[in-house]
Amino acid sequence: MNATQRMVRARGGAAMPALGLGTWRMGERGNHKKDEIAALRLGLDLGLGLIDTAEMYGSGGAEKVVGEAIRGRRDEVYLVSKVLPSNASRKGTIKAAERSLKFLKCDHIDLYLLHWPGSYPLEETFEAFERLARSAATASAISMPRIWRKPLPRRAAKGSASIRCFTIRPSAPSRRRSCHGANPTTWR
Repeated sequence: MNATQRMVRARGGAAMPALGLGTWRMGERGNHKKDEIAALRLGLDLGLGLIDTAEMYGSGGAEKVVGEAIRGRRDEVYLVSKVLPSNASRKGTIKAAERSLKFLKCDHIDLYLLHWPGSYPLEETFEAFERLARSAATASAISMPRIWRKPLPRRAAKGSASIRCFTIRPSAPSRRRSCHGANPTTWR
């Protein structure tokens, strides 16, 4: 990552770029692939060191685009990806992460997120996140970027992975919303 880029620190101490590139809508059309790869590479050239993607973007197509864009430059990128709620079971989360790594053509994801709440119990998802965090395949930070309608299970709050729960809405008066009154910082 670019040494001059502004960084933010998670409670666990991990640093990540304050600004990055999103990939929603990338990988949906094959005839745009070269332009999408070029856009991501230009962002990296300009010093943006974070790329955010998800397994659902282009049904994995965005992750493939990112994989091409970061080839030979993985050490410059803080890589974020997300598991779909429909894949967020214990086994499904791990399989989704492995699939994402294959599409991204890399050996680890820096931050792995649950895209939004689903039907699987959060305990299952967090057990898988903890298992992934202990492996070399994913980060030590796991996050949920949405407002939850019910309190987090105790297991989630006590896990070994860092869990951050917040959303930013430019149109919202406070710009930051917490999860059920919890301070929107990282739990350990």
